[in-house]
Amino acid sequence: MGVQTVKPDYSHHLEQPAEFEVQSTWWASPEGLEWKRQIAERIPDGSTVLDLGCGPGRLLLPLAPRFPALAFIGADVSERMLDHAIAAGVNKLPNVELRLCDGRTLGGIGSVGAAYCVLMFQHIPDDACAGYVRHV
Repeated sequence: MGVQTVKPDYSHHLEQPAEFEVQSTWWASPEGLEWKRQIAERIPDGSTVLDLGCGPGRLLLPLAPRFPALAFIGADVSERMLDHAIAAGVNKLPNVELRLCDGRTLGGIGSVGAAYCVLMFQHIPDDACAGYVRHV
């Protein structure tokens, strides 16, 4: 009897729409918004910001409109997550591009001025984490 390899479904943790999550988390609180503002002030206008493991766009939805001089790339390994981001309207934000990645590399994404990753690495294998960290 051999070991069966199953491709993991990284999207199992999504049960709420992105709008609900953004409104119900610290990220949308006055303290969270102030923290994001302080960080964004350090990123030069015209820079690209990578949201690694963007999921349904929980952070892209409040960040991209607030910082229109920055370009955002939302990257995720789950097509289902990106479908949720599209359903939430993330793809309609003029300074956001969504990308499906293979879980090991960020193929096609060049240099970025800043990157963030929130609650993502625990959902992917160690070698995928290492590949992403090497790229960024």
